[in-house]
This record gives sequence, C-alpha cells and structure tokens, in this order.
Amino acid sequence: VTIVPTGMLSLLPLHAATYVMNGRQQFFCDEFSVAYAPSLRSILATATDELSPVESVIAIGNPRGSQTRPALLMDELARHLASLFPDTQLITNEDATVSAVYASLECRPQLLFLGCHGEFDVYQPERSGVSLADGKLEIGDLMTAWRVSDLQCVVLGSCRTALSDYKD
Repeated sequence: VTIVPTGMLSLLPLHAATYVMNGRQQFFCDEFSVAYAPSLRSILATATDELSPVESVIAIGNPRGSQTRPALLMDELARHLASLFPDTQLITNEDATVSAVYASLECRPQLLFLGCHGEFDVYQPERSGVSLADGKLEIGDLMTAWRVSDLQCVVLGSCRTALSDYKD
C-alpha cells in the first residue's frame, strides 16, 4: 500500500492506524507493506510493475443534508468520473449517506472518490473523516468495517485537503 497524504493528513502516522477485527486491535502496518509518496505522479513515474486496470469505482459527490455544507461542483466531478469508468457506482447529494457508502463498498472497488468536506481531529485521528449527507464517515470506523486490500487509490476531492495548519 502506498499512502499519498496531503495537508493535515501528512501530520499523521497513517501506517500505524489501528482498528478492531474479531475483537482484537490490529495495526495497519502489521498486515500491509506500507510506503509513502509525495504524489500520484511520482508513483506513476517510478512504477516498475504494471498497474492493473481500474474496473470498479465508487464516486461520492457533494453530499447534501442538514448536517453538512455543500461541496460545490463535487457532484459534477463525480459524474464526470463515472462517465470515464463503465462500472461506477455514483452516489451524490442527499443519497450520499454513511450507510449508502458502506453498502457500495461491498463490491470491493479499486478506486474510491470522495468529493466532500473533510474533518480532521488532531487529538483523536481515528475520529477524522469526511462529511456525508447524514453525518461523518470516520476513518476508524471505515478501517474496522471494511478491508482495503482491493483498493488501489482513494481520492479526496475537497478545497481543504491541502491545508497543513491543523489549527485552522
């Protein structure tokens, strides 16, 4: 697994993230070989193995609900992404709920696009996550509920993902 952290995510030791599976605390780095890269472009420029083609995509765009602010144009970006890949589950606006995301992940996508606002918790990083129509999808819950072994890439599309001042 290669992690490409941006903004405040670069402050976290993501390789050491923990989750509970079968009643036991697991460390991400105990199950996967982890590397860090500054950008996707650097990965592609130095790739020695051929990347397998992406066939299954989940595209989440502009979740809208009483608990979140609009992520402007992210629904359009998600629709455009869906037009590029024939096997895409597109979830936008009021349909972009926590339960809808978990249900879509059952197909074990290779690419996950999250066009929504992110929330960072410097004191409890596992409580960091993304804002959906009905609440926050926390990274700790996601790691506990879903295995990431088939996922090749996660794209966070938000105007605030490149911030490095966690006090903002």
